[in-house]
Amino acid sequence: MSCRFFVVIFLFSFVILPVTGQQTDTFVEEWKQYRNADDHEKNFKEISFLRALERFVKNCDALNRYAEELNDWKIEVSEDAKFSVLATVVSYELRPDKFIYCIKSNDSGTAFGFSREINRPLDKGWTLNYDLLPLSEDTLVGLKVFVQGKLWLDIPDLNTAILLESLLRSGGSESIFQLSEKIQKRLSLMMSQPELFFNDFSGFSGLSTLLLPKEGLKIVTWNIEERDGDHHFYGKIAINKGEGQINVFQLRDNFRDISQPEYASLQFPDWYGAVYYHVIPIHYKKDIYYTLLGYNGKDAFSKLRVIDVLYFNEKGYPNFGASVFNINGRLKKRLLFEYNNNAGMMLKYDEREKKIVMDHLSPMDAVYEGYRSYYVPDLTYDALEYRKGQWVLLQGIEYPNR
Repeated sequence: MSCRFFVVIFLFSFVILPVTGQQTDTFVEEWKQYRNADDHEKNFKEISFLRALERFVKNCDALNRYAEELNDWKIEVSEDAKFSVLATVVSYELRPDKFIYCIKSNDSGTAFGFSREINRPLDKGWTLNYDLLPLSEDTLVGLKVFVQGKLWLDIPDLNTAILLESLLRSGGSESIFQLSEKIQKRLSLMMSQPELFFNDFSGFSGLSTLLLPKEGLKIVTWNIEERDGDHHFYGKIAINKGEGQINVFQLRDNFRDISQPEYASLQFPDWYGAVYYHVIPIHYKKDIYYTLLGYNGKDAFSKLRVIDVLYFNEKGYPNFGASVFNINGRLKKRLLFEYNNNAGMMLKYDEREKKIVMDHLSPMDAVYEGYRSYYVPDLTYDALEYRKGQWVLLQGIEYPNR
């Protein structure tokens, strides 16, 4: 599939227009009150202001007509006229400034407001640029924000950003499955493009992306939650083969149907669903595999931390689960830690110690022994240490760096 990649840079110009209607006056007044509030009040009113911003943008046919009334905002429409963006910076006295922006799909009329802390000064200003990546299937319309000439925010596909925000606000309705299917299709487009392989997708909300440029590996996962508390998981893997070739794999979550999951080898596309937040590449002899740390919200009663193994077979397909976890002399293919839904469990990789460190779980009371939804951290710690191709369990370690 051939594609062209180019950047379209818009210069901003604001023209004087007649005073607009009552709706514009109302929003401008809300904006002035919010802008002039103290730090505490700004934080308290942020959500309500974002909703007011969304209503205003959604009901505007052409944002550029309101440039005079919103002269401290930047207004831009993409070259293909499919998206409009209204953005500004909110100053704080004692906290980092915030970048407030609203993305509107001009086709559907959907508009969502966002807020992000700015971690660098704005003395030299900031600019908005659109990226258009025309493909045979569709066009990816992205947005870049530059602060002091350096890229600060990169949203490679505004369509996906709107879908993800719709998913986050769905409240667990039946639409979450349809939205996730649409997100999968958009991600397939993005992850198959060499120009976007090294984009970590940090401009999106609701995705977890693990990127290993050296190994040419990219893993994207996310979850959805139904109203009854049941969680479902989606995942995609991209492998950069070089010379513009990228293989993308769509995973299929079936964690509820796996018999003896700690001993199961899962072949593509099957996968024990989780949102991964850390990956540890392991080179052993001539092989390479990836130890993954993840979270699984499971249901309304319990949740899990997951340690899994990803490797690729001789045909290049991803498989999960390998006998590398030595638990008191017994080998397991993945580790699952189930605990009470109201508790929190630490599971992380300590770079300094070169160990996977975790809370030890125990039942709230002896009567609940074996009932995992009643397990909680007991203030002791365990670890996994890598030794000659295996992760070996160390129990009852001292860990002052929690």
